[in-house]
Amino acid sequence: MSLRPATISLMDAHFPPLGHAALIERLAAIPPAGITVVTVNARLARTVIGEVDRAQVAAGRASWEAPDALPWGAFLARCHEEALYDPAGTSGPGLLKPAAHA
Repeated sequence: MSLRPATISLMDAHFPPLGHAALIERLAAIPPAGITVVTVNARLARTVIGEVDRAQVAAGRASWEAPDALPWGAFLARCHEEALYDPAGTSGPGLLKPAAHA
């Protein structure tokens, strides 16, 4: 998977692009608490989790905390739910549902 420079240019310069292998290595090397990987779809989220699991097994670990990898829609739903239950928050707009297919 490669990212085009046009996509990266929209990001803050303090966050350089991170390759796939480097991402898996970082997720397997550190406790994943507080880190969320947002993917384009559920299949890719499952793939990231599976690759981290394989890296942990290869490192000889018997147990580990799974990384938090979510597809974009689930990430937005989580953010919305957290905002709804935030004591300092105010009521915001509801989430839009996908258009019904005829």
